[in-house]
Amino acid sequence: MENKKLYEILNFDKRFNLVEKEKQEQVLKFKHCSAKMLKNIPQDKNGDIKLLSIGNFVGYTTEDNIEDTTLINCGEVITFPSGGTASIKYHNGKFIDSGNILASSKDSTNINLKYVYYSLLNINQDIQALYRGSSIQHPSMSEIIELSIPLQPLATQLAIVEVLDKFTSLEKELEKELEKRKLQYQYYRDKLLTFTEEEREVGSERCEDWGVL
Repeated sequence: MENKKLYEILNFDKRFNLVEKEKQEQVLKFKHCSAKMLKNIPQDKNGDIKLLSIGNFVGYTTEDNIEDTTLINCGEVITFPSGGTASIKYHNGKFIDSGNILASSKDSTNINLKYVYYSLLNINQDIQALYRGSSIQHPSMSEIIELSIPLQPLATQLAIVEVLDKFTSLEKELEKELEKRKLQYQYYRDKLLTFTEEEREVGSERCEDWGVL
């Protein structure tokens, strides 16, 4: 295992100020759209095109919903928001982006991009500390690309990704179940605490019907 700086393992779709060209020998090409345009694209939860914003919003759509199909990108990328907070995302497939700096692996045969993504989440506080500004914060990419992550052998990277993917999936299932329980709680709370005049007189009987008493 060895530590590698981000500029050694990632290519970005922008050339950064104060960075030597040797550290950015290749600059990726992706299409971007405005935040307003992204927001106005009709969503389809069964769509195969991911909508990537700089915030927490994540949606999907289909090609039929997009007027300008040249905005559709395809690839495996990590997103660094160009403003706001360090809400880093990973995606592999078709997507439309608004406001992100996109990165991809320099050597996909030895570097698994999703492993890099999980490693970045592990140092997210360090990345967030390099987002600066008095109103809207912006990333100091010349400093961010100097951050290091531990680069394991590819087989180990894949094994780590497999385990973390499983836990991520489990976490999503638990979040969905918790949301269902919250809705269930709200439903029964409203049912139990909303009374007609007649029910006010026989409130205790109603509680017995619900199995509360």
